[in-house]
Amino acid sequence: MYWKLYIESKRHRIKGSVVKSDNVFCRIDGTPIKCFNKAWWAALKVVGTSGFHFHDLRYTFCSNLLMAGGGLKEAKEMIGHSDIAVTDRYSHLSGLHRRNLQKQLIRKRKNTKAFSLQTLCRKGF
Repeated sequence: MYWKLYIESKRHRIKGSVVKSDNVFCRIDGTPIKCFNKAWWAALKVVGTSGFHFHDLRYTFCSNLLMAGGGLKEAKEMIGHSDIAVTDRYSHLSGLHRRNLQKQLIRKRKNTKAFSLQTLCRKGF
């Protein structure tokens, strides 16, 4: 939301009217920017970040979607990849998320009558 505040403050400085636009990168009058390299680097400067590339947002989107419970197939379709292997490369799950998945699996297995490794060892396997 900082970008909206920034754009509004720039519009007020030039005595522009409030423009309703859902575009993150747009001109003061709200028209979209077709090539936004300069706008991207200016936005990074405004928020105090450097070394972050626009394409990094695809990784963030995939990872957040998967950690929210979405599947690879849904992520593939939403991001527009033609091959699920590409989507798999984009999905970076956090260590905490992996640990939570392991805990869920343990809870699920405790509630079933599946054989555990300890059970198999006690039976001589």
